[in-house]
Amino acid sequence: MRKPFIILLVIAGLVGTYLWFNKASLFTGPDDSPEHVLHIKTSLDSLNGWGYEIFDDTTLIIQQKHLPGVEGLKGFEKESQARATGALVVHKIYTGQLPPTITRHELDSLLAL
Repeated sequence: MRKPFIILLVIAGLVGTYLWFNKASLFTGPDDSPEHVLHIKTSLDSLNGWGYEIFDDTTLIIQQKHLPGVEGLKGFEKESQARATGALVVHKIYTGQLPPTITRHELDSLLAL
């Protein structure tokens, strides 16, 4: 049971690292100029925990202050959980999985960080 969580964690980390270092080359226009450069910013709310924001260049496109799909206002316990979830959302956007919904199974795997 724990092994799939670790595998998903590793995949999410690799995707996040890849996106971070190769973000300018993922979506390019006909002249090889970047069309979309998405990046993740984490933030800590002292009352609720960690959250993340996803920006397209400087435009905020997603703000997730709470655990997605979970009732209440609870945030992520660790910054790494918020960043990994944000990386998965960015991956879904880049691969055309819109809306980039996080399933309960994916969230459970990411919270195992």
